[in-house]
Amino acid sequence: MRLNQQKSELNKLAIEVANVSTSYYPILKAKRGELKSLELLSLETKTSTIPIIELIPNSGNNVKKYIIENWSFEGNKILIDPYILLTHSSNGFREFKEIYNSLASSGVNVIPVLRIKYSNDTLEYFRKLINGATPIAIRINNDHPIIKNPQGDINRIKNLFTYNEDDISLIIDYSYVDEDNVISTVSSISTILKSIEKNEYLNVIVACGSFIKDLSSIPTDSIKNMARQEWIIWKNLTCDDNVTTTISYGDYATRHPIYEDTTQSFPGSSSIRYTGENDFVIFRGILPGNHPDGMGQYHDKCAQLIRNPNYDGVIFSEADRLINDCAKKLITSGNPESWVKISTARHIEKIVSLLN
Repeated sequence: MRLNQQKSELNKLAIEVANVSTSYYPILKAKRGELKSLELLSLETKTSTIPIIELIPNSGNNVKKYIIENWSFEGNKILIDPYILLTHSSNGFREFKEIYNSLASSGVNVIPVLRIKYSNDTLEYFRKLINGATPIAIRINNDHPIIKNPQGDINRIKNLFTYNEDDISLIIDYSYVDEDNVISTVSSISTILKSIEKNEYLNVIVACGSFIKDLSSIPTDSIKNMARQEWIIWKNLTCDDNVTTTISYGDYATRHPIYEDTTQSFPGSSSIRYTGENDFVIFRGILPGNHPDGMGQYHDKCAQLIRNPNYDGVIFSEADRLINDCAKKLITSGNPESWVKISTARHIEKIVSLLN
């Protein structure tokens, strides 16, 4: 217990002494489970959270429903990234326009995310749609060949939109990271931050994620701790005296960063993903059709979870309360979608508590 307390104090100190913003930017796919996680968040957590929603095909109705229901509070802000939608749907531009206009007219402060890989024609479409009504976010991804020197394409977008730097959020996204590339990722991000620190952006968000593609590598009916490599990268950056740019933290919650239809439809194995201070804790189940209890396994997994030293207790968050209630069979076991909702909400609450 004392060791965990010391680690917690060190984490908080690293953030306190660094030049960081406490707003948290979770990158969520526009699937129903992840969108519904927003309804479990406390208002205090919502006011410290600015979700980055990655639109996917046929997600418009869910985005409009759950964002309008849960993200129309005073002072709200949300970033919408249509890249996956535009690359996987022939009607992507029309779908994005409908989503953007619907959210904006419903009291959601929606900010479009523009990727530096976009052509000038694509950027012009967004410029006409926005028409100066909102700030923008520019997203640099590590799959772009010029990530080491992005200033040229950043300037191309800034010049087209004729915005000042303080109207622009900059997202530096390294997508999937693992323990083998933590050091190189920290070095690369530091180089970018040093190259842009003469410019003052509204926000500079550093994001990546280390959750594995699927759970097939974890033995069934087991408990597995996995280090959150994105948190290790963040702590290294915030302790680097040479990084003077004010930065905000972003990650991919409890999902693999890279979107693939096959990955996103991986059959649920009655497993629970739980975010601890430094680790993801995976309570691996068995495919419901291969287990006599089916999805009732969630009751047993929750019972294991509330005995785990990473569990923060029933009053920590609404997600933790639901985990406790499931362990005691006060509620139904739920299904894979409901556990995406719970695990994502738990993750967001935990990260906000660590950042604050």
